[in-house]
Amino acid sequence: MADFTLTVGADTVAGGLADDTVYATAATLNAGDSLTGGAGTDVLALVGSGNFNINQLATFTGFERIRVDNATTSYVNLTLGSQPIEVDTTGSVSIQANLPSNWNGSNIINGDASHTWNTTSLIFYNYAGFPIAPVTYDLTSNTFSRVNITASGDNITLLINNADTAGIQSFAASTQTDKLATAGSTLDLSHTKVTGFSVTSTNALGTAFTVGDVGTAFQIAGGAGQDTIVANGFSFSADQRNSIFATAPSSPTVSASARISAIASSQRPRSRRLSIRAGRIRSYRLSPVMEAAPRRRCQLPRTLLR
Repeated sequence: MADFTLTVGADTVAGGLADDTVYATAATLNAGDSLTGGAGTDVLALVGSGNFNINQLATFTGFERIRVDNATTSYVNLTLGSQPIEVDTTGSVSIQANLPSNWNGSNIINGDASHTWNTTSLIFYNYAGFPIAPVTYDLTSNTFSRVNITASGDNITLLINNADTAGIQSFAASTQTDKLATAGSTLDLSHTKVTGFSVTSTNALGTAFTVGDVGTAFQIAGGAGQDTIVANGFSFSADQRNSIFATAPSSPTVSASARISAIASSQRPRSRRLSIRAGRIRSYRLSPVMEAAPRRRCQLPRTLLR
């Protein structure tokens, strides 16, 4: 095992057969540095706050981990490159991917486990060129733990699945043109809040979206299949159900024949289902469930019963 400490000049580090650790601060990690890992598990340890740009280094290859040790009250801004990497953070850390080419599908992002709240944010950007062309970041092979994700810019699509949402506490977007897209038959957002993003499905048969709050439910746009919104731990009011259907977007991600259903459930599943087609309520029906649940009579305005 060997330790290396970078200087303010241009440093060249070549790892050996054992595990190596390279220590750097915001002042000593610079564009002239050439860092090459060896045969062991090699770590770039970033100490303190400030800006760290991995993408600008002359060479950065052969490293398995970046460890961020930020004991200050200020933020670390870490810009990633294209190499696969595991990032383990302590303290307040903002991780940035400026382009899809700066994001690797094998990346692992672990937030600080010493707090009961998240101190690690991951930001995906799209500011290249004008007009701004759509970009897609594929997160379906990544691993996340204790992370909040933000999209900054227009026309950003993040491909996600249940493995992602298990470790992501929130998704936030700055514009209504940003999307979360899943190809899965289910997407569990019961512990993940969504704001700003439109949540879509590319599954031809439809996706069952489980949500833990009303705000996230209003972000569900669905897709061309039979999509379902399931409330976990709360119940939709009649007005909320109607509002969800009334505000379902008529964007290209939702075809004219798309059907969206909402199931309201609290402590146990209930059998109420609303169905709409092309944004209009067509029917209200009760469907059987495995566990018996109390049923109540529901009356809809005559104008909707046609």
